[in-house]
Amino acid sequence: MGPRIELMAKDFNLSIDFFYSSQNPQSSEYGRGWSSSLKAVAQSSAYPVVTLARGNFKEQYFLKRGTSGGITTYLSSINTGNVSALTFSGSKYVEHLPDGMRLMYQSQAEAGRSELVQVVSP
Repeated sequence: MGPRIELMAKDFNLSIDFFYSSQNPQSSEYGRGWSSSLKAVAQSSAYPVVTLARGNFKEQYFLKRGTSGGITTYLSSINTGNVSALTFSGSKYVEHLPDGMRLMYQSQAEAGRSELVQVVSP
C-alpha cells in the first residue's frame, strides 16, 4: 500500500488509499501500475456472474440468484467472507453492505462495465 489521505466528514470519515502493483500493466490517472481505494468496477459477462474489481486489485464474484419485479439479485460467491449483496435494475448495480451503506455502479461507455459513481450512507 502506498500513501493515504484521510478526510473527516459529518456522516462518515473517508480514507483514500493508493496501491501499486508491478503486475498491473495499465496506466491510470495515478500512473502506470497505480490504483486507489476510490476505484471500483462492476464487470458483467454472458455468464450469470458479476465481478466487482476494487482499487486494491482484489476481485469479488457475485452469482445470479434470481429476478423479481425487474430487479436481479446476486449473492457473493461461496467461502469468500464477503457478506454484501448486489442488485441490478437494468441501468445500474447497487452493492448493499451489512451496515446499510449502498455503493452505486453506473454503466459507462464500455459495454458490460459499470463504475462506482455514488456511495449512499444509511
